[in-house]
Order: sequence, then C-alpha cells, then structure tokens
Amino acid sequence: MYKRTRWGWVFLTLFVGLCCWMLSDPKRFNLGIDLQGGTELSYQLDLTHIVENPEDVANEVKDIISRRLDLYGLKEIRIAVEGQNRLVVTIPGGDAESTDFIKQQIEKAGNLRLQLVETSNAPQSDVDRYSKEEADYLARHARYVESYRAWKARVDADSSLTEKAPAEPPPPELIYRQRWDRKAPDGTLSEEPEAREALILVNRPESVIEGRLIESAGATFDQNGRNAVAFTMRGEGGTKLGELTDAHQGDRLAIVLDEQVISAPNIQSRITTNGIITGQFTSQEVNGLVTILKGGSLPTKPKILSENTVGSVFGQASIEAGFVAVMIGLIGVMLTISVYYLFGGLVANFALIFNVVVVLSYVVCFRQTLTLPGIAGILLTIGMSVDANILIFERVREERKRGKSLMQALSTGYQRAFSVIFDANLTTAITGVVLFNFGTGPVKGFAVTLIAGILISFVSALFVTRLILSTALNLGMLKKLKMLEAFDTPKITFSRIQKPFLVLSVFVVIGTWALVLPRGKENYGIDFTGGARIGVTLSKTWDREGMEDLIKRLESEKPELFRDWSLQEVQVEGQDGRNFVLLTRAGEASESGEASESGEEGSGEETAEAQSGASTGEPDAEAAQRVRAALEAEIEKIGYLLPPPFGAPVWTEEVGGESLALSVNIVTSDDYVTVSGGDLETLLNGFLEDDPALTEDPVLGVPAIRVRPGGVTLVQAATDERPVTTYRVAMTPFTPSLVATTDKAAPTKEQLENTLRKAFRDDGVKSKCVLSDPFPTVSTVGPVVARNLQGKALVAFFISILGIIFYVSLRFEFNFGLAAIAALVHDVLITIGILALTDHFAGGFLALKINLPEVAALLTIVGYSINDTIVVFDRIRENLRIYGRKKMTFRDCVDLSINQTLSRTLWTSVTTLLTVCSLLFLGGEAVRGFAFTFLVGLTAGTYSSVFIASPVLLLLNDRAMRRREEMATQTA
Repeated sequence: MYKRTRWGWVFLTLFVGLCCWMLSDPKRFNLGIDLQGGTELSYQLDLTHIVENPEDVANEVKDIISRRLDLYGLKEIRIAVEGQNRLVVTIPGGDAESTDFIKQQIEKAGNLRLQLVETSNAPQSDVDRYSKEEADYLARHARYVESYRAWKARVDADSSLTEKAPAEPPPPELIYRQRWDRKAPDGTLSEEPEAREALILVNRPESVIEGRLIESAGATFDQNGRNAVAFTMRGEGGTKLGELTDAHQGDRLAIVLDEQVISAPNIQSRITTNGIITGQFTSQEVNGLVTILKGGSLPTKPKILSENTVGSVFGQASIEAGFVAVMIGLIGVMLTISVYYLFGGLVANFALIFNVVVVLSYVVCFRQTLTLPGIAGILLTIGMSVDANILIFERVREERKRGKSLMQALSTGYQRAFSVIFDANLTTAITGVVLFNFGTGPVKGFAVTLIAGILISFVSALFVTRLILSTALNLGMLKKLKMLEAFDTPKITFSRIQKPFLVLSVFVVIGTWALVLPRGKENYGIDFTGGARIGVTLSKTWDREGMEDLIKRLESEKPELFRDWSLQEVQVEGQDGRNFVLLTRAGEASESGEASESGEEGSGEETAEAQSGASTGEPDAEAAQRVRAALEAEIEKIGYLLPPPFGAPVWTEEVGGESLALSVNIVTSDDYVTVSGGDLETLLNGFLEDDPALTEDPVLGVPAIRVRPGGVTLVQAATDERPVTTYRVAMTPFTPSLVATTDKAAPTKEQLENTLRKAFRDDGVKSKCVLSDPFPTVSTVGPVVARNLQGKALVAFFISILGIIFYVSLRFEFNFGLAAIAALVHDVLITIGILALTDHFAGGFLALKINLPEVAALLTIVGYSINDTIVVFDRIRENLRIYGRKKMTFRDCVDLSINQTLSRTLWTSVTTLLTVCSLLFLGGEAVRGFAFTFLVGLTAGTYSSVFIASPVLLLLNDRAMRRREEMATQTA
C-alpha cells in the first residue's frame, strides 16, 4: 500500500476541482437529437441534369454527406431521404456557428477539377462568347436528358425496340471561369471574395483531371507558411497528371472547386502523385476542403428549402423519467455496495462518483455530443467500475481468510486483481477502438465514451480507492475491513452440469433465430427501414403529451399505420406548441432501399393532385396518405384542425377568356401582421413576374401571355375559434393553353393553379403571411441509418472478434480466445432472438424493434460479455500456475475457478441489474427498448461466463489432449 499519500491527495483534489468546474455550467453539454433536439434542414436536389438512374441520386448524396460528416466524429447527425429529390438533415443542438459549418459541408457539391488555363485576364468579348457557348450547351444538355429518359422508358417497356439512344451534345472545348481572392489590398483577408481575374480554361477531356482521382488529402502549409491542402493522386490520376504537367511546364493549372477557381499556379515541373492546393485559406476552410475531398463529390448540389428548430426525439417528460430512473438505479447500486461491503463500499461509491464526474468532464472538455448510445457507454463503464472494486474486495476477503494482516491482504488483493482488471478492460477497449475506426455516427459516439470510461474506471479502481484505503491505514483509522458475506465459496461441480446447459443454449439460439430470419425487416425499426413522415400544424396550442396520447389511440386502432412511431415538436416563431413531425413505419422504404415519393409539400387538393402526378402507385405512398387521413379525422374530432390552405379552384367565363378564383387561408396570430388585400396582391405579383411558367413558354422560349392577380378580397376574418383569415384571389382573364407546347404561348390551367399555390410558399410571400396548412408535408422517407451502417457494423464486430482472439491467445492460450468469442457470439445471438420473440408474441408494453438505441445496447453487451468471461478465465490461469496440471486436473481447476468467482459474478450482475431494471420500469417508453435489450444481454452474459465459455473451453482442451495422446501413440 502507499506510504506517502499527500501528493496523491493534492493531485486528486486539483483534478476533481477542475472536473467540477467543467460541469458547473450545464450549457457546456452538447446533447444529441434524442435528448435535446436541434436544427432540421430540408434540402431539394436538382435532378434535371442526371442522365442515368435519377431515382438513386438522393441515396448517393446521403451516403456521401454521411461520410463527410463522419470525419468529424460525434455530431450524431441524422440524414433521411424524403421522396426522390429531398433530404432531411437534423443537427443536434442550437450552436449557430457549428450549424453553419455543417451546412457548408452539406451544400458544397465538392466537384474538384484540375484544368489547364488557356487565357489569363481574358477580354470581355471572350468572356461573353464562351459564357454564351456554355449556356447554350447546358440548355441542349437539359433537353438531351429529357429525351434520353423518355427513350429509356420506351426501351424498358418494350425490349424489342431498336431505336437508338439520343446523342449527347459535346461540351464546349473552352469555358470561362473567374478566379476569386479574399485578399484585400492591405494584405488582410476580407469577409467577402473579390473577383480578381477572368480565365479561359481548357475543357477537353485530356486537359482535365477529375477530383475523383484524388486518393487522399490533408492540411499543410505552402512555402510561405500559409494554409494549404496537400493531395495524393491514385494510380490513373498520377499518370495523367504527370503527362499533363510534363507537356505544359510554364503554363498555369487552375484548381476549380464547384465551378470556382480557387487558385491557378504556374506549372514549375512535372507533378505525378503529390500536389498542393494554395490560396487565401483560413484553417477552417482548409479543414472543410479536406473533408470534401475525403468524402467525395456530390452528383448534384443540394438547395436548402427550410430550416427549423425541432424538439428532442424522446420528449422532455421521457428524458426526465429516464434521468430519474438512472438516479434511482445508481442510488440503489450505491446503497447495496455500502450495505454489503461497509466501509469498503463507501470507498467504492466514492470511486464510482469520481468515475461518472470524470467521464462527463471528458464529454464536456472535448465537445462530444452526449446521446443515448453515449450514455450506454457511460453505463457500461459504471458497471465495470463497480465490478473492479468488487473484484478487489473479494480478493482482500480471500487473503484475510488465509491469515494475512490487513495491510498484506490489501497489497496482495490489489496486486492479484490488477491482471484481471487490466485484461478485462483492455479486451473491451479493443472493441471500442475497432468500433470507432469502422463505425459511423452513433456507433462512434458509443466507442469514444466507452474508451474514455474504461481508462478512467481503471484509474479510479486501482489508484483512487487504494489512495483512500492507504490514508485510512496510515492514520490508524482502519483497523479491520469488515464485509458481509452472502455465502462461502461453494463447491459445485459445474463441469458435470454444463453440457446440458450448452445444448439448451444451442436449441434456444436455433429456435429464436428460426423466427428472426423469416421476419426479415420486421426485426428493424424506423431508423433502419424509414417510413411515413407527416408534418402537422394545429389550430391551437397543445402540449406534446397530448399529441402523443392522440397517436397512441390511433396506434391501438390502426397498428399497421402507427407502428414504431416517434414524434418531434417543431419550434416555429409565433406558433409554439402547434407544429409537430410524426415518423411512423407505414410506407417504409422498399426492399431496394429507396423511399417511395408520396407527394409534394402541402395538403388538400394540392396534395391529391401531386399524388396523381408524382406517386409511384406503390403501397408505400398510399400508406403515407392513410396516416394523414387518420390524423386529420382524429384532430378534427378535438377541434384542433386547421382549414386546408386552398379552396377548390373556380374557373369562370369572362370577357377576354377564362378567370381563375382561388380562396386562400392565412394564419392569423399576434406574432404576424395580417396583410391587406392590396399588399397581398403586390407580393404575389412580385413572385409571378419571375415565374417562367407564366412569363415564357418552356419549349418555344417565347414570351407567354401575362396573367396576374385581378384583385384580392377578404372573405372571412379570423376569430378566436378559427385563427385563419380567408382571402379570395382572382386572376385576370386569359385563354388557357390545352398543352404547354401550344403556339398560343399561354399557360395551361394546371400551370396557373400550381404556380399560384407555389407563390404562397415563396420565401418573400411567407415572410409576410403564413399559409394555413394542417399537413405541410406528407411523404415517405428513407432510413436515418446510412445504407452501409449494417455492413460496417458486421465488419467491426468480426474485426473485434479477431482482435480479442489475438489478445486472449497472447495472454492465455488460443483455446481461451475461442471460448471467449463463443460466449460473446452466444450473448448477441440470444439477445437478438429474444427481442424478436418478445416483439412477436408480447407486443404492446414490449413492442421491440432494432433501432439505434437497441444497437447501443447490443454494443454494450459485447463489452460486458467479454469482461465477465475474462474474470473467470483469469482465475483459471492463476489456479493453473498455483496448483499445476499434476496436482489438479484441468476440469477440476475450471470448477474451482468458477466457484471462487461466483460471488463476484452474482454481485456485479445484481448491481448492474438495479440500474437496468430501474430504466426498464421507471424510464418510460423512450428507453424501454434499450433497457430490455441490455437486461437480456446482461442475463445472457452472466449465464454464458459459466455455462458457455467454460464448457467450450473444456471441450477444446479435451480435444487438444486427445490429439496429443494420438500423436504420442503414433510416435511410440
């Protein structure tokens, strides 16, 4: 034990004080979407220039953006595909600076090219010439895309057609671009870029090197010490770059990012694999550019449609219930430890509190996002911290029974507990490191908190508790370390009863997985499958709990539509408690992984028309509309339903043609100034004058007949019961076209109706008046989990297995590693099987699907299972050294080791179960799936350390012994 403890206390006091200071301000915590909510961004993708498979583009963009953001680690950003051309991105928290930076990463297409410069400081005549040539090419290419898609549809419908595909127009050989520089005349960096140089670039294929040929990129400095980006080309790119720079030494090479020249240095010599991008970059811009190059370029640039603040996934009441449940569980653990281990239990509780404080301080210090998976990692480290102290105290008890003094028992107990604590923590850390390197998003969040918690719990168990006990011994305050003892070391012959349990486990795994495999996607929740996304706006303020109760009633009546649902509150200025977003598995993504498009924004007649034109006709799209209809009927019953945004269009014959009259409902609120009819007419004119559908025929390119509002009149003013003002918008008479290509160059009725509705969703119009829309979005969305997460998770799991086998084989023997993995795989398979079994036969309270929280619980089980098994194996290794194979058979040694560690196994399980059961029964629905998964895995882990790992080890050892005997017989 320590003799000099003064400096230990000084260091500990300063360290704890620093941690408490970090935790003193709750604002320093970055909570995840599930706990705090955040900012929801809606993006639209331009697919007009996509030639092949435009339906796949949204998922491709999602995967690329996910890779970009995963490079930053733990922001826990969720991205879902909505329809065929939209993305919904949710960013945790409300930090404006962080949100702006992430938006830049999303909105940059990242299309990088290296192009030769033909002309520098080009005259205006060249600029105009090449700009017009490129504009003409883009127009021709857009028409080519339309004709190609039509040709492909005909060929797909009739494979016997011999019609050739339309020819793609050749791109211009020279294009105009401008080099931008943010360097002001005084040499400083200005906020806005200034145009500095007009460049004509060579656009021929042999003179262009695409960014996809870049293999890696990183931050560096140029020869003047300024921020720059270093890149390395892959094989094909290096060869092409070498040929290009060798043939054009002395010429300039432009580096073009998203059609903007960021630098154009002179080619000094031949460049092959390595290069550098220079420019007036800040360090943040360099990091952003590196991220884009690593993540890949987007096939199309996302355009932001809206930005809203959303509430937490779980809701404040659920979060508070979960917090209370965790606190009750921790208090239960601390009381149990204190009662059983007396003074030693108080010391262990101090170490436990120290562990929690330091882990949370780490989260704050390194600005990690704390999510439910992160909390799962903290819970696992808490369990391991308690387990380490139980191991130490049980060792001390054994040494005292052997007649050693208290100081000798403490010293020996810590020495002998060190190896098992080290091995158990390191094997769990291997899993954490692999998950961090191969996982994505929430998996990384779990891995980082797990690794940090393991290190901290290791220090707290072996340093903090030892410091306290040493001080008490040195001061004479500790004479005896009394502990209660539930039972003496048993003498159960486990080896005789293990085989039946092993066989039983095999049958349980086979039986439950006979249900898991046929269920397929039914095992997964909405995080993995996607589903219907319904935006809801109420006419009156209502709390989230009331909305949740309404959905629960619908769930009991229509479980096929309202299953595995989640609700988020959208915070809109002036409309607190009235805007929600519902996600439900109705209309989940198809087997191909794509989300079916269920309609554009809006409700009422507009949605129906959008459906008839854009719906895929699959059940997915219809399910989203059925969810909306069910919600509409229920909300109308309680009197909270807003009227639809538009009434039915009315067409009348007038002098000069036909006239459209459309009634429009505008939300009236104290926070909004109700516009007059004249102001509304002016706003609409400002939008309609710029709309090409009303100002230019899309095919003929000639001016269309002008159609404008002929008058806006008030129909019905808002009341307390109906907070909506209704206007009648009358359009000037005109002769509508029958089709858009008519030579009359006038819009069709459908064009005019759609344009008028679209006008009310224009940002300029929305800033003055808010459209009454009870269901602003009705669509199906893809899963928030990236398509490659499942594959990455399996890769990470198998690499973890290899790492654990390798380490355990080094520290023990190869057979020990195989037996440990057998127990680990057993625990994961059993847990997934029991989840499927429970979900299938015991819905309602225990309706369980595999969502991200359940994934976090499964990862926790992996760490817990290997920790529990290593404790038993370490005692087997120790007993083999003490008794030797000659004095005691290997089978007897295994039985003895299990009996010696049984007390520790049971008490560790009991203390962890207290927290898990508290979460399960008191934490509410939000954490019920996580808690139940953890409970099943915890039980399986405790069971497998005795009845799976040990019998497998015995079978492997017996097999090895038989082989040795056979070899000895053959040799003889």
